[in-house]
Amino acid sequence: PNGLVLVVGGNTPGTVYALTDCALYDYTNNTWFEPSPLNFPHDQHGQVLLPNGTVLVMGGDDIAQCEIFDPGDSTWTVTDSLSSWGNQKSNVLLPDGRVLDVSGYNSSVTEIYDYKIGSWSNVDSMAVKRNEYSLTSLPTGDVLISGGATTIPLSGTPVATCELFNSSTEIWNPTGALDTARAFHASV
Repeated sequence: PNGLVLVVGGNTPGTVYALTDCALYDYTNNTWFEPSPLNFPHDQHGQVLLPNGTVLVMGGDDIAQCEIFDPGDSTWTVTDSLSSWGNQKSNVLLPDGRVLDVSGYNSSVTEIYDYKIGSWSNVDSMAVKRNEYSLTSLPTGDVLISGGATTIPLSGTPVATCELFNSSTEIWNPTGALDTARAFHASV
């Protein structure tokens, strides 16, 4: 909301070490600058802009810790951790401002973060463990998870199954399947 782009964590080619540094891009002046570093290294993590203008960074490769970036003073604050780590995760902002976190790497764990109280809660797990899936918010407030693979990345078996997460009941329900099983795809 302040017109800056926040780039967080990741890793450098040729290494397996996650980064704690981040960068802010000011597109109006075409300049980059570095805010305070993260408290924990994050890569293959989730990141969501919260309704109050702060940014939630969650989990990642071998890490369950989460933190919040305040663009007002460019600092990071540690918040409640996920119950389990998961990389290549997906997240969506629910209509009520909470964050839905869906684990990757062959997991069915689903959690919701409530930024108003700063904590995570486990909710209904998906019926199918999957990674490399697509997660899409729907106009109804529900969230669609489609496809994915049922084993670890690059060697997994793609699936056509899909499920809908009801943000009011916090329950996953099976829905129509894709015509073609797929993983590593995108949806809007």
